Amino acid sequence: MNGASLLVSIAANLVMVVTGAISAYGGPTGRKWAWYTISCLAYLTIVYQIGFNGRRAVASKDNRTKTLFGSLSGVALVVWLVYLIIWAASSNARRMSIDAEVVTYAILDMLLQGLFGYWLLISHDSMSAYSLNMGGFWARGVGTEGNIRIGDEEGS
Repeated sequence: MNGASLLVSIAANLVMVVTGAISAYGGPTGRKWAWYTISCLAYLTIVYQIGFNGRRAVASKDNRTKTLFGSLSGVALVVWLVYLIIWAASSNARRMSIDAEVVTYAILDMLLQGLFGYWLLISHDSMSAYSLNMGGFWARGVGTEGNIRIGDEEGS
């Protein structure tokens, strides 16, 4: 993925989490659902960035990398979707008890952070080689801006 798509994905993830939290602690019902809608739109942005731009970026890689990306992104997107469903059912609609909400969030956190991180580390260990490429203008610079010219005469 190029740097701009990655930045949009990270920003959308932050927007999704923050607006989901605001919807949980929001005032009247209308405001809660408005913040929740913004959170859902941010989730759809993440799906687009990972689903389309991410797949396009990994298309030229080997099969193992494609499979790893598909698996990891699929699990992350499904868990984030369950977060949105729990936000709607618990805090906004008040259809879950506090105990069920806490247990569900604990399970989701373990899946997204613990299992996802462990899976990433184990798969990194088994991969033969990988290359990290951050495309975008900040990776290449603009023209020759930032190039160091060793041995050139000063003023040329």
